[in-house]
Amino acid sequence: MTEVADIPLQTIILKLKKIAPALMPPTAEDRLRDILEAIVKIEALLAGYNLDLFTADKTRQRSTGREWSISATTCATRTMQQT
Repeated sequence: MTEVADIPLQTIILKLKKIAPALMPPTAEDRLRDILEAIVKIEALLAGYNLDLFTADKTRQRSTGREWSISATTCATRTMQQT
């Protein structure tokens, strides 16, 4: 069995960084960042679009819905990990 004292500190830090997200509950900042990232992607997706173009473009509508769904799922997953 390897003693902790035998493991280089850098190796321990790298391993902790990998598992830390699973150990740390999500913060409001994490959730907000997910939502803001989705908004940025949606803004880029809809650049130059108006309501008529958006209404006529089913693919764009689905893509927009998918971004919101991903954001909501990410927030929900982080919340579930917290409990």
